[in-house]
Amino acid sequence: DQSRQNAKSQTSNPKIQSPRLGNLSRSLPRIQTKQPSRNRPEASRVNEEKPRIVRVFVSSTFVDMTMEREELVKKVFPQLRSFCSSLNVVFSEVDLRWGVTAEQSQSGLTIQKCLKEVDLCRPYFLCILGERYGWHQQNFEKDGESDELLAKTFSLAAKDPKFAWVDQMRDRSVTELEIRHAVLNPLQKGTGDYSEHSFFYFRHPDFIKRLPIDIQARCTAETPMAREKLDKLKYEIIASGLPGHFNYLSVKTLSQLISSDLINAITIEFPSKSLSIPTTISTQ
Repeated sequence: DQSRQNAKSQTSNPKIQSPRLGNLSRSLPRIQTKQPSRNRPEASRVNEEKPRIVRVFVSSTFVDMTMEREELVKKVFPQLRSFCSSLNVVFSEVDLRWGVTAEQSQSGLTIQKCLKEVDLCRPYFLCILGERYGWHQQNFEKDGESDELLAKTFSLAAKDPKFAWVDQMRDRSVTELEIRHAVLNPLQKGTGDYSEHSFFYFRHPDFIKRLPIDIQARCTAETPMAREKLDKLKYEIIASGLPGHFNYLSVKTLSQLISSDLINAITIEFPSKSLSIPTTISTQ
């Protein structure tokens, strides 16, 4: 239909100016707009002297992504560790939605810790987005009431010269800050090879219709303003041309996409002529 054609043309054009933000979730393309290349020797970062280590930063909202994270932690990442071991590579994932302690959170160190870990994991960055925008000043949007802990977290992070830019983004979510620091900030563009090692996955809006009613409530946008901010962020990600799969409909599909993308990136970085490399890892 016409709306699907319009969405397709918007996605393929990097100069998106005025998207219909309210309809983004239902107009994203059903397939990926860009995949990392599988046969580009020039993209290889092979260096026999460098550590054979892969650290992947996992960015997403929390309460709505329980199933996806459980699938990654219990199935995908253990098999990726085994695969990497066959290449004499050490694999580890960094998921700070599980790794930030209550003490660190209450001390206002969440943003600082997250952005530092993004740096330590470079160039590997994996992001999963649904319909929620993430931890942000949503009460301020509704009634002018500020989240004092979040405000403190921004202030502490902004004191670090490397993260001073967050002071201008106090209305954004912590998840958006992770994405911007990883790949979207001008400082990161044109540096390194993040475009071959950063991957984005958007959940199809119909995904949540298959869930129990009580779970659906925690998978929807926090506020209309939060939906608008998330829509803008998604458009910016798509327009950037970074590798992405937009509109996965099942956790199994997501796990297969992630394993395939990471296997490809890892084997480009650490090629082995003696091994038969799979294109994906079983998630059964």
